Amino acid sequence: MMKKFILIALSITFITGFDEVERKIEEGTYTGKFKVVYPSGKSCTGKTTIELSHSTYTCTGNEKRFPAGGSGTYSIDNESKITFQDENMWAADFDWNLILTGEYHYSFDGKKLKLSANKAGIGYYEYRLTKK
Repeated sequence: MMKKFILIALSITFITGFDEVERKIEEGTYTGKFKVVYPSGKSCTGKTTIELSHSTYTCTGNEKRFPAGGSGTYSIDNESKITFQDENMWAADFDWNLILTGEYHYSFDGKKLKLSANKAGIGYYEYRLTKK
């Protein structure tokens, strides 16, 4: 009876631990496309690079601010959510949701990283990236 209990407990621990490893985003440099779609149907895209290292991030923007960029700290929870905390000062002349900050859902397959957020009915923001 005790052997069966230990075997079941070890199996659950192994399976649960393996699942967390599959979902963990690896540190490194990711390049790809950013896209925002507004409720009007208008969409804008741009190239971007995101670097993740030791719970800090840097996102490059471009002159048209699609995306605007951002840098600061990030944290990952166990429910496929990642939260970015931008630490920069910004002008008030554009959509601040174009800054990589706040909570995003993510998926990561070991090479491709997708970040997405539907922000307060303002727009749908998505990063589709590949690890270098």
